[in-house]
Amino acid sequence: MQLQLRARGQRGGWRAGAGRPKGSRTSTRIAHRKRPRIGRHQAAHVTVKVLPLGRSLRSPRVRSALERIFAAEKRRKGFRLLHYAIRRDHLHLVCESDSTLALSRGVQRLSSRIARRVNKLWGRKGKLWSDRFHGRVLTTPRELRNVLRYVLLNEHKDALLEEGRNLGGGFDPCSSARWFDGWH
Repeated sequence: MQLQLRARGQRGGWRAGAGRPKGSRTSTRIAHRKRPRIGRHQAAHVTVKVLPLGRSLRSPRVRSALERIFAAEKRRKGFRLLHYAIRRDHLHLVCESDSTLALSRGVQRLSSRIARRVNKLWGRKGKLWSDRFHGRVLTTPRELRNVLRYVLLNEHKDALLEEGRNLGGGFDPCSSARWFDGWH
């Protein structure tokens, strides 16, 4: 004979307000779709945005920390970081990888290291990135040229739009433009 247990009525079943919070914690910017396939000889333009924290990634301390991470992660496990640009609230990366999975893992590894280091520098804890990374596979030489121009010369465009700022024809110190050897 099986004994009966008394139901408490406290746990299990449907409850009003239970489950994942609506809107505030879920990603609404980048759709959670399957990423496009990337071949071994293709590049990708990756953008990663920071939460609106009121701080800049372009400060000298953060910039030098990011450049050390970029140097360490430049060629690891099927992922190659070709160029980068550090903007105030986001990063532009031009990457190559052996596969779509290698690209995802490489950007995740890079993002994780950056988040830990920046949080330590800023004396904070928790999430740093606002959303998933946005990636676009570059399939033609013209697309690659346009992305390189956009990533490496973005600060010059912004400086021209703001009166009184001039970079003096030099390279953006927060990008890999100084190492780019394809200038004409």
